[in-house]
Amino acid sequence: MKRQLSTNAPGQISKFWSNVPGLLTAEFKGRDQELQWMRHALTSAIHFERRRIGLYGMTGIGKTQLMLKYEERFHSEYTSSIFLTSGSQEKLIESVNQLVELLELPERGGSNPAVNLNALRQWLRANTNWLLLIDNVGDLEYDTILDLLSSTSEGHVILTSQRRGAMESITGRHTMCLEITEPSVEDCVDIFFEGCGMKATVANRKFAQVIVRDVGYLPHAVKQCASYIKENGIDLEEYLDRYSKAPEKVLGWQDSYSKRREPISKHFVMILQHLRENHVDAANLLRLFSVLQPEAIPVFDHWCREQDTAKKPQTAPYATDQSNFLNIIARVACCISPRTSKSKDRLISLQDTSCDTSETANVVKDNERLYKAIAKLVDFSLVRRLSEKNVLWMHDLTRRSIGQSIPDSDRTQFLRLAIQVLYHSFPKKDNTLKERLIVDAYLNQSVELIEQARKTSIVQWDYVPLMVICAQCMRNRGNYPRAIDWFKMAMPEYQRNFGNIHSRVASLLHNMALTYHEASDLDDAEKTYVAARDMRRQLFEEDSVEVLDTMNKLAACIERQGRLKEGEAMFDSTYKGFKQRLGIMDPITLAAAHNLALCFANQGRVAEAEVLYRETLQRSEDAFGPEDFGTLKTLGNLAVAVDQSGRLDEAEPLYQRALAAYTKLCGADDMLTLRVRSNIACLYRQQGRFADAETSMRDAVGAFVTIFGDDHFHTAVALYDLGEILLEKGALDKSQGLLALALEKMNAKSAQHPLTFRVLDALGILHREAGNLFQADYFSALACSQNEALLGRDDPFTLVAANNRAEYLHVAGQYQESWDLYVRCLDGFRKLLPARHPHILMVLNNLGRLSWLLPTKDPWSFFLEALADSTSLLGPRHRCTVTIAMNIARTKFSQGNHIDAETAMLEVLELYKVTLGVEHPYVGTANFHCGMCYASTAQSNDLLKARSAFLDASDCFLKAFGPRHPNYIMSVCMLVRILQELQQSDDAETYRSVLETIPQDQTAGRYINVGDTSLTYMALALIDTFDWKSIVSLPFGETIRLRWGRKNVWREPEPAILED
Repeated sequence: MKRQLSTNAPGQISKFWSNVPGLLTAEFKGRDQELQWMRHALTSAIHFERRRIGLYGMTGIGKTQLMLKYEERFHSEYTSSIFLTSGSQEKLIESVNQLVELLELPERGGSNPAVNLNALRQWLRANTNWLLLIDNVGDLEYDTILDLLSSTSEGHVILTSQRRGAMESITGRHTMCLEITEPSVEDCVDIFFEGCGMKATVANRKFAQVIVRDVGYLPHAVKQCASYIKENGIDLEEYLDRYSKAPEKVLGWQDSYSKRREPISKHFVMILQHLRENHVDAANLLRLFSVLQPEAIPVFDHWCREQDTAKKPQTAPYATDQSNFLNIIARVACCISPRTSKSKDRLISLQDTSCDTSETANVVKDNERLYKAIAKLVDFSLVRRLSEKNVLWMHDLTRRSIGQSIPDSDRTQFLRLAIQVLYHSFPKKDNTLKERLIVDAYLNQSVELIEQARKTSIVQWDYVPLMVICAQCMRNRGNYPRAIDWFKMAMPEYQRNFGNIHSRVASLLHNMALTYHEASDLDDAEKTYVAARDMRRQLFEEDSVEVLDTMNKLAACIERQGRLKEGEAMFDSTYKGFKQRLGIMDPITLAAAHNLALCFANQGRVAEAEVLYRETLQRSEDAFGPEDFGTLKTLGNLAVAVDQSGRLDEAEPLYQRALAAYTKLCGADDMLTLRVRSNIACLYRQQGRFADAETSMRDAVGAFVTIFGDDHFHTAVALYDLGEILLEKGALDKSQGLLALALEKMNAKSAQHPLTFRVLDALGILHREAGNLFQADYFSALACSQNEALLGRDDPFTLVAANNRAEYLHVAGQYQESWDLYVRCLDGFRKLLPARHPHILMVLNNLGRLSWLLPTKDPWSFFLEALADSTSLLGPRHRCTVTIAMNIARTKFSQGNHIDAETAMLEVLELYKVTLGVEHPYVGTANFHCGMCYASTAQSNDLLKARSAFLDASDCFLKAFGPRHPNYIMSVCMLVRILQELQQSDDAETYRSVLETIPQDQTAGRYINVGDTSLTYMALALIDTFDWKSIVSLPFGETIRLRWGRKNVWREPEPAILED
């Protein structure tokens, strides 16, 4: 249940969240003193750790009802009311998981209990004035609850337990705990008359006082007595007569309250007698429910697997004809007394009959009988409906009492029956939030029963089909290790009972492969996909949907490992197969088209990818609408293709459209939403909007860490993206830390993944721009060779790495090798990419730069083509366009066109300031080259301008890079020389002393044609060969790049169906 609030003020919850179950009875009476104590204790506590109270007492005394009554009376005082079920560590963790789903926290859908617990703790810390109810706390949950409450500050907590010690430990003080004792006699009598349908005459009240005394003044038992009398149509005197004749039976609770439960035992004997004689279906169903966990019993109203698909062939060893399964169980059945209109006074003990479990199964299969039986149990207050979850709730007192009625000889049969019922009625869909919440109830019950069955004499085959369904649900919740374990345990049973070659065995292999795939265990995924495909080929036609489906997923697995051409061939084959089999508009065919387009995009064939994406998107929108998940995946990938084509302004609205839809349907921190958020952050980087890019990506990194943990591959990729943004921003030290961290995490998980090589490539660029040529050599060579080995010589990512390797060779003075590699990259990009693609512009700019150093080469043709195409594609103010314009100005300067060069350089400087901010190191680069222009005239006025320009450049580089970066050292060197020429000796000496503190490990010849002279020595000595018109190549600020980094997603044909 969610109640909307009108406020959205900062620090407050924008919705009234409530998952409080509708268990408060209309017959609740009295307890005013307890309610007043609770309110006073919570509101008068000064310290936040004291805003916790504990209610303790025996089962059935009314602790939960009192807590729920408090919530009903005071909920308007709170921003949210949230409820957790305890009773065991497993129940508490599952309750936390469900609450994380309800609150739509980013961590929803995850399987890590620590992550979900932390998410809820952070929600409690971030929000205010909430009410948290924790029911039925036991000793084993003590540490977990303390951990959850360790940082709560602005809410109230109410806990219930049978154990006083647990309450005192959690609340911290005995004065914050209250023992709940029996209500007053008059309150119990009032509760009784609310439910029995009789008038409270003086005589009746006297009988009622005896009845409530006999059941220990327990509100739960009082209400059931009233329901019993009403349903039987007997008077109070007759009830007391029956009660006196009921056998004594103390339930096996083994606690300090056992003696007080004796009257409850007698009462349950009477209820069971009535149900057996008058409502056999309800009696049988009640026993089935007593085998289950009481907090969320599914309403088994969908017999989804009518055909007994868990059947073993008769020829299989140890096989049992599953069609006779219920008949076999029926051998345990016993005689049941004939139904009468009114129950007799023949009384029975709790364990004097067996139950026909086959009839119980028939009740569940027949909705009409099922609903009537449940209604009768509700009438007797034995179960309560939780309508919002379509589940039932049973008091633990009822469950334990009814459980005692099952003969020891029948317990295993009931456990087997419960497993079969869960198997047959387990929902088939587990995709939307509503579906997942329903499946959660079935999954929790199933896991508990399977674990019990594994400790009994029940043969594995009786629960293995249910185990396979549970494993798929575990995979859907990210619990990959346990899902794989359960698949592996199921496989021998499937092979033993179906044979080694069977469609069910093939489906199990397919599901296991999919789990490996999602867990990023690609080697095992590929092997298992191949096994599933080969088996399906033996069972079905080559072009069957079953074979094509496994091939399609195998293709995705192969493609993800970097074997793009092999993956493309398989994608193309499956797409054609689906199109011929199913038609062009079928969702499976549309998914295959989408995945083939993605394969094109991953090879750099973005024009082909865009065409196929647009065709698929139009068909998908026509067939399923604009907010279908498949449609949105294709829309998001289309945005990536347009982005990778360099049409950034056209890509942004596509991204924003996808982001809005994903946020609406999935929430801001769903994995699909996070991919788009990351892509938009990278788009901002490409556009030069570094502040927006960094903010967006840091938010995304935080979400990835919270959801997946520090060491997950997704987190490593997010760190890489943030490192790329900081690299482009010029924050080299911060970028290096993030890239190194990302590489460490990727090497631990997927050392041969293509993205790992991209991080190597980025580190090569970073070290080159930082002037660390030894490291730049290592990383650039490794990235280039690894990409070529995995992806091939002509792959676009290999070519990007090759260009960056050429940039290193360029700086290292290996000009011819660099030239040849640039030319190879240009030819490769022109074959793969559309004209004017940013990668082509990147290489053209590099060829122009290298032409400055090769007398036989003309830089103009390269620069002019790059400038025209960049202006057309990215606009005149984009940093890449401005950088090319700066290099053209420098070309004019080197050729003696001083006036035009100075004008152009000043325009570049202003554009950088406006678009990137005055502190960006690109501004320092422009100031440096302006200084060179001014200094070359040797005019005193221009020398003063040069001094100012070099001062600004050195200050900018010092802030951005620190004192050891070559850009800074070169700026100080030029400043010292200008100060010398201006005869400002004191200032020159000051900056000279700065240079003397810098290690002499930079050679000036890397950046200017002065031989092997060190950078610092160049400023300290008179060098006749120095010419102000020289081309000075700074490590940072001359190259351009718009690196690919956007994430695509595969498209599944349709929501997954849970199958065995």
